[in-house]
Formats: sequence, C-alpha cells, structure tokens
Amino acid sequence: SFFNGALYVGGSSVFRSFDWGSNWSQCNGGFETNPTPYIESFALNNGYLFAGTDIRSVYRTSTGSSWAPARTGIEHCGINALLSYNGKLFAGADWNKYGIFVSTNNGDNWTKSGLNPFSVKSFIKKDSILFIGTDSSGMYSSTDGGDYWFPANIDMNKSYILSLIKHGSYIFAGTVDSGIYKSTNNGQNWSQVNSGLGNLNIKSFFSKDSTTLYTGTSSGIYKTSNNGQNWIYLGLINIPINTISFSNNFIVVGTNNGIQLSTNNGTDWILGILTSTNINSIYIFSEKLFAGSNNGVYISTDNGFTWNQCGLIGYSIKSFSQFADTLVASTSGGVFATSNNGLNWINLGPLQETNPVLVYNGYIYAGGINSVWKRIASTVTGISPISSNISEKFSLSQNYPNPFNPSTKIKFDIPSEGKSQKAKVILVIYNILGKEIQTLVNAQLQPGTYEVTFDGSNFSSGVYFYQLRAGEYSETKKMLMIK
Repeated sequence: SFFNGALYVGGSSVFRSFDWGSNWSQCNGGFETNPTPYIESFALNNGYLFAGTDIRSVYRTSTGSSWAPARTGIEHCGINALLSYNGKLFAGADWNKYGIFVSTNNGDNWTKSGLNPFSVKSFIKKDSILFIGTDSSGMYSSTDGGDYWFPANIDMNKSYILSLIKHGSYIFAGTVDSGIYKSTNNGQNWSQVNSGLGNLNIKSFFSKDSTTLYTGTSSGIYKTSNNGQNWIYLGLINIPINTISFSNNFIVVGTNNGIQLSTNNGTDWILGILTSTNINSIYIFSEKLFAGSNNGVYISTDNGFTWNQCGLIGYSIKSFSQFADTLVASTSGGVFATSNNGLNWINLGPLQETNPVLVYNGYIYAGGINSVWKRIASTVTGISPISSNISEKFSLSQNYPNPFNPSTKIKFDIPSEGKSQKAKVILVIYNILGKEIQTLVNAQLQPGTYEVTFDGSNFSSGVYFYQLRAGEYSETKKMLMIK
C-alpha cells in the first residue's frame, strides 16, 4: 500500500520504503507481541492506513510510524481483507467472528454487514430505510437500497420477527413468542406494547387508517386505536390469523382453514369461505381481492364472499406487492408477476423459495433463505393475449421490427390440448454464444395468441435467438439488434 509518500508491505512485520523499494525499514510501533500478529492486508480510509492481522484484528496509523488497535466490535479474530468504499471501511473476518464487518467512523467501532444464516420473513420500507424481519436473528435495516444490511437493534437480535408494518410515524414488529415491539425512531430503539393481548405469537398486521391498527395472532384478532398502548380483542379465538385486509370496510382475514369475514368491525364473523384452504396472504389490487394459498392464487370481486382460482397452482403463495399495473407474488418457487389479474403469470426468478416481497424505489425485493434478492421492476416484461382464436398447433412468429433498437415484439400461438386447457410455456432469449440472458415467459397459458416484448436496452448490438418451448414442442428463431 502507498501512504504518506511511502510504500508499505506486510507479513511477519510492517516494512516501508521511501525510495520505491531500494531501502526498507521496520515500522511496528504499537503492535502487540507474544504473539506478534502477521499482517494480512492494508487499506487507506479518510487519512488513515489500516492493517488487518491474522490474530489481533485491525490496527491503524495516521503517521505510518505508530500503530494503535482499531477493533471495537471485532476483537479476537483474524482479518483477511480490508476495503475502503464511499468513506466506509469493510473487513473480512475469519475465525471466531466470520463474515463482513463495516466501520463508518475510521475503525472506532465495527458492526456486522450482511445477513447471518436465516430466513427472511417480513419486509417494510419507512422513509428511505428498508427493514427485514428474520426467523432467528431479529431485524436488519438498509439505507442504501439493500446493498448492505445492519442489525436494527441489539435487544432483538435473537427474536423471530414474523411480521412488520409502518403505522403512522411508528414501526411495529410482531414476534413469535414475545408479542409486539414498537419503535418511534426508525428502529434505533424498541419497546414492548402487549397490553391487552391474550396471545403473544404475532402473525400479521393491517393499518386501516392513521389511527387504527389490527394484528392477527395464533389465537384471534386484536386492534388498537392508540398506537399500541392497549389492544382490544375482536374474536376468532383459537384461530391463527395469517393475514388481514379490508374491502369496503369489511374485515377479511386468512387462516389455516380458509377466509373469515366480518361486516361489522369484528362483532360477528362469517365462516366457511374457502374451507380446508390455508390462506397465507390477502392483498387488494385493481379493486379486487387476491388471496395467496398453499396451492395457488384466488381472486374475489365481491369483497371476499366468493372466490375463484386464478393461477400458480402447485405453488405456495407467501405474499403480494405491486407496481404500476402489475401484481407481484412471492411463492415457494420464486417471484411471479401478472398484468391481467392472474390470467397469466410470468416467472421473474430467483429459482428458489421466497417469502416477503416488496416493491420500492424502482426495484422488486424478495426475501429468501439466507438472502435478499432484488431486480429492477421496469425490466418485468408484459405478456398480452391479443386473440382468443384457437390455433390448431403451436407456432412462433418472426419478431417485429427486425432489426430492432432496443425493443421488439414476439408473437406466438398456443393450441387447445384437449382436457388440459392450459399449457406450460417457456420463451427464452439467448445470445450468439448460446447463453441464456433472459426468460420472457414461464407460465401456464390458456389457448390463444400472445404477444410479448423483449427490451434489449441492457444488452449490446448483435445477433440473438429466441426459443419457444411447450411440452414436446420447441422452435427457435434469430433476430438482430442494431443500436
């Protein structure tokens, strides 16, 4: 590393040279001994030179001659790598700590950056901060769109955070066995607000307006009108309330045994809707109610009294979100999107189970096992049925325009297949090397003629191939993008 006019190298000691390596001298002042650490890495940050060692963590110097420990939060570990980025210092730790740590004050303090091994269970945004709740490590927050995550509060580090909600200027967190926590300062501090709750396993929240907040527990539903100071029981004892929503002032809740509905603010409940169906999430979109079950999506156009299935059969639906005219669903097989109320769904990835989903600041965020995924929402490609006339066979048309810059349309036909009215259709784009670069369609489609748009804004000029697959049918065509 080069610092204050000298070249520094590490190893069993720190050496420096003022003449580009012709002469060297030791500069170990301040390093502890018995044993003496081995210097693994260097980094420059805000006028300091930092050294990562194998057994004594991090040291720093402002002169190059005298070193001092800078390791509060990462004591007793080895530091294999150091990196300075945007005024922050990152350290890669091994034995005893393991993981990536970050310091925002030149090494005075260090905190864990990134996510421990856990499953992400809940997501919210408040102001410009993202919060996630986990199944074993409490809550994390990110202020840079999810690039880096930090524990939101040390008192909740071991809590199972199943549900999160922003209500007015407050954040409420529902835990599996400790009830509800409330924060008044964006997650810096938390206090329990359990007065009136008969059950402390908190599964869901719904903010009806600026004053009324509902919560679903593993045994009944409650509401508060004073920001959690007191909770009032509304019924459904011994029924786990997985999700809560409102439609024209009707309370609609999802349980392990279907939908329960109240038309009088919880005084009475209508049972027996979608019985024997586990409902994980209910969401209002395009003036309709969508319910995510353990076997696909249901839709209601009459405030939840009657429901019809609308796709993703075989998938467990965890949660919903939306952007523009697109509904997004997080499932046991990744994230799907629809722009026609569930008639067709597009697989957006990732190819693994995801739990909460959130659209924020132009990105789709999905929480999974040991991970948070994100993708640009504007890259979601719409698929539109353009004719209900039924073709006698599968066919793939030439894209138009061709050549194109930067977008083009691809049309294809899906025939009727006898008893099975829906066909599993996959439409994939490949580059000239045969590498798959984008999946435009991965969905069960009704017979008909469809059109989908490929946007090549993020790709270079050249020859591309698009392939349609459905059952034993497969057809590939070539297209040319010229920018």
